[in-house]
Amino acid sequence: MEEESTSSTINLHEAYRKDFELIKNGAGMKKHQTQHCFPQQHTISIGKENQILMDMLTKAKNVAINLARTGHRVLDINIGSRNVRLTISPSNRCNLLGGAMIKISRVNGVEEKTMAANIDGVQVEWTTSTRLEPGQFITR
Repeated sequence: MEEESTSSTINLHEAYRKDFELIKNGAGMKKHQTQHCFPQQHTISIGKENQILMDMLTKAKNVAINLARTGHRVLDINIGSRNVRLTISPSNRCNLLGGAMIKISRVNGVEEKTMAANIDGVQVEWTTSTRLEPGQFITR
C-alpha cells in the first residue's frame, strides 16, 4: 500500500517537473496562444506584473520553513496589501522571538494577549490565553 502511494507521488512530481520545463522553454504555452488575436503578446510572465506578491510569497515561505525547523507550528499565512502575517501556535519557544504585545482583550474571565515579532520583514503573531481569577476582573 505504501509503495503505491510513493510511486504515485514520484510520478506526480515528475509530471510537475516536466510541465515546468515546458513552460520554462515556452513550449507549453504555444498550443494555447492564438497569434492572430494577440499578435503583440510573445511571452507570458507571472513575475513581471506581480513581483511584489512573488517576493512576499518567498519571504513568507522562508520564514515559515525557519519557524518550523525551530519547532514552531505555523497555523496561518496571510498575505495582504501591506505586509505578510504568519500566525503560529503559542508555546514557550515564542519567548525567544522577542515579540511585543499588540492586542489584549478580556472576555468572560479569559485574558487573551496577541504578541507579534518581525522576522525578515514578516510579522509573526501568536495569541496566549490566561484564565483570570475572580479578583482580577476589571470593571468599568
